[in-house]
Amino acid sequence: MEIYKLKEKLRLRDRTSTLPDMDDMAFLKDLGLIIYEEGTVHLTIAGLLFVGKKLLLKSFYLKRKLFI
Repeated sequence: MEIYKLKEKLRLRDRTSTLPDMDDMAFLKDLGLIIYEEGTVHLTIAGLLFVGKKLLLKSFYLKRKLFI
């Protein structure tokens, strides 16, 4: 659902963009929100901040002790 919302916002902002027409995984990868490492998909910090929920962000912060 979040990906759909993100694509719709992008479509409204830039009607000429082809990003919203991509499949979901390619879309997220091109935006730098996910990466592939050794055949596994990982959420980047940018992805976490962009689409993460408050509880998930708090959990990530406590585990990594990052200053967000």
